[in-house]
Amino acid sequence: MQVALEDDERYEAEVEAITNHLFTVFDTDEDGKIGPYEFVDFYGVFGLGANLARSIFVELDTNSDGIINREELLEIGRQFYRSDDPGSAGNMLFRPYGV
Repeated sequence: MQVALEDDERYEAEVEAITNHLFTVFDTDEDGKIGPYEFVDFYGVFGLGANLARSIFVELDTNSDGIINREELLEIGRQFYRSDDPGSAGNMLFRPYGV
């Protein structure tokens, strides 16, 4: 993965593929968006609580419209892989594992 992170074009392709896969997993009703209930269900698979999932969902929903669309998730993925800011939305996605 290190090589992909150093090559911008390859990086974008890899992150987009990962993001599309995550989006498919999250979007259980296949309506093209991830709602808070879908996010809670996804976190529940890992044994993480609904309150934690809801609080992280709010952080990830950067435009506060109550959903996470594919573009938002792509930006979250970019931040997760490249942001040095621990407070960026992307670094909140898997926060329970970094605490």
